[in-house]
Amino acid sequence: MKREVVLSVLILMIASAFFINGCSKEKTTMEFNSSVCGLEIGQLNLSDYGVKGSEWLSGDKLRVTALIRTNCAETVKNGNFNIEENKIILYYQIEKCNVCATCMCPKYLTYTFDNLEKKDYVFELKEI
Repeated sequence: MKREVVLSVLILMIASAFFINGCSKEKTTMEFNSSVCGLEIGQLNLSDYGVKGSEWLSGDKLRVTALIRTNCAETVKNGNFNIEENKIILYYQIEKCNVCATCMCPKYLTYTFDNLEKKDYVFELKEI
């Protein structure tokens, strides 16, 4: 009887620890911002576009910046992300122009992640 009680308590403690650890991790969230047309940036090559860098702001907060090129009449609608092991896919959506301009605009995208496991990530930028 005593052995069964000890075993039951031990199982309950292990299950509780697993449940608490599994539920205590907060979900990764992301804040997205895009700049207005950056014509003041100057002439850029196609190789200048893409993910420009990342920076850990605190223990679990990461900021990633990217540079894209759109038609001057287009706007960036929103951004999203997907994490696949050590790879973060950064998505952005462009509101396409009905009547497009005759110029192209560089725009900075900023993805700020919160509650992200701190490790080295590879980034991929994709338009959706």
